[in-house]
Amino acid sequence: MVYCAKCIAKEHRSGNDVSEIEDMNTSLVHEKEVQRLQMQTRNIQDRLMAIDRKTQKNIYSLEEQRDGALAKIEEIVRSLIEHIRKLKHEATSALNKDYTLEKEELKYNINKTANTKKEIENASTQLQTFTSMEAGQQFVQMKLIQQTVNDAVKLVEEREATGSKALCFTENTDLKTSIMTATSLGCVNTVIANERQTVQKIYNVKSKKEVNIKMQNDISTCYIFDVCQLQNGTIILADFSNINIKRLDMNYNIKDHYDLGSYLSGIFCTGQNEVAVKMYNNKV
Repeated sequence: MVYCAKCIAKEHRSGNDVSEIEDMNTSLVHEKEVQRLQMQTRNIQDRLMAIDRKTQKNIYSLEEQRDGALAKIEEIVRSLIEHIRKLKHEATSALNKDYTLEKEELKYNINKTANTKKEIENASTQLQTFTSMEAGQQFVQMKLIQQTVNDAVKLVEEREATGSKALCFTENTDLKTSIMTATSLGCVNTVIANERQTVQKIYNVKSKKEVNIKMQNDISTCYIFDVCQLQNGTIILADFSNINIKRLDMNYNIKDHYDLGSYLSGIFCTGQNEVAVKMYNNKV
């Protein structure tokens, strides 16, 4: 072993058979030891180089994975924006359609009222010359003017009883809630390549509640055979007993349902807004 002379003198006991390295004439290192150390050195050099290559390759793969994740994020954002624009277009079209219909009806009423005003003005003018008419003509004019006045009274009463038209827009709170309560577009996980199959994510229960999903037209006690969740968080329940699937809103209330007409044995999410239901007759 190699010792420092000062350390032996000051801090350690003096050992027997201690020699100065400078005084050694014959080597105590065997050739096999040299060969072994050479092989060990070459081996560790190769392993270090392999680690460098693996690390560099890992850097490249991480860069590709990051670019792929960024592209996926952009795709999600683009699809959300396109869907919102589509909903905006549909809402705007429906609004403009109702606006045009109501506006045209109001314009028709204005024209009808204007015509009635002219008829009343003509009747008033005729009444001013009423005394100069013959008896038979007076009788006829009185009947015609009275009919005109009756029609005008009927029109006025209808208009007075009719309230002003108003356009109202009711917001879809389910859509806003699902978007505004979302905390992320997704999650990023870093795993070891050879441990991917064994990595498990641990979830914590934040809350729990019991909800009643039985509908009035359900013929049996609900037997929820399976459940799946769409990408937007919507929950779909497969009710075996009542042979239907039920969709819940963000508050876990039944939003709508679909009767399948036969018993079902499973449900699975197959797309952004699509589910597949396996039936007991082995059909999907």
